[in-house]
Amino acid sequence: MNNGNGEWSGVKVNGEIQNIKVECKAQNDSIRRYVLRIHLKAKTQIEKEILVIMLNPSTANENKPDPTCKALMNLCDWNGYNFITICNLFSLRTPNPSKLNDNIDEANDTQNNDKLRLCIGQFDEVLCAWGNAKKIKERAKYLTRVYEVEDMLNGKKLKKIGKGLVANRFPYHPYSFCFKRSADKYKVQFEDFHPI
Repeated sequence: MNNGNGEWSGVKVNGEIQNIKVECKAQNDSIRRYVLRIHLKAKTQIEKEILVIMLNPSTANENKPDPTCKALMNLCDWNGYNFITICNLFSLRTPNPSKLNDNIDEANDTQNNDKLRLCIGQFDEVLCAWGNAKKIKERAKYLTRVYEVEDMLNGKKLKKIGKGLVANRFPYHPYSFCFKRSADKYKVQFEDFHPI
């Protein structure tokens, strides 16, 4: 066991091939993931860090990124961040958010809340990126979870990807934001986010 430390070799970040150091809690055989830390190559001597909160973990682990992490790394790099910590509203791993419908009450656990609070306490800037999650059928439970996390974020400097919101309420998810955009899809500034 490698304690969740690993490296993503040969990953292209804004046109530059990098070997990226990664720390993953829990390891690749877990059905949950609580924290994923990504260390991009620093363009300056100054380390600029950000906490990113998304919907739920997909397939990224200490050995390989997933499409969402690839999009996120490019967006963060473009905005000058080289140290990224990822947490999620829900800790259950699935590349298909509709699977959260199988048992939405079990999609999160106490350990995720503890790790999330700990990470929030360590960061000044937080990129909110959980998206609309329109595949989640139990909207009331999804909204309750969003409100819980927004309460945890009280007093933090919140950011979102680009201008506007999904459905006039939710900050964009990195993959869905970049999926339908042009070649310059990663050249998007993070904007201030004010939860409604």
